[in-house]
Amino acid sequence: MVEIISKRDGSRREDVAMKRLIEQNRATITRLADHISGGSYSAGKAPKPKRRQKASSSIPSAAQGRPSKQAPVSASASTGG
Repeated sequence: MVEIISKRDGSRREDVAMKRLIEQNRATITRLADHISGGSYSAGKAPKPKRRQKASSSIPSAAQGRPSKQAPVSASASTGG
């Protein structure tokens, strides 16, 4: 015997039942995931604060430039001797 599988619109009955089961038990699933992961499951799901970006310009100012790579001159070296 041959089964004819045709494509149809909408979700499969099994998928709908599984989604409903997961949604009904979401609190228990989250609690177990937190217990297993030591709380990092919910920590990863929590919204992270967005960092403020500084206004950037196309020409960097002197304050934004790279620090010089010159070694500091010690007092004994500058006296010559």
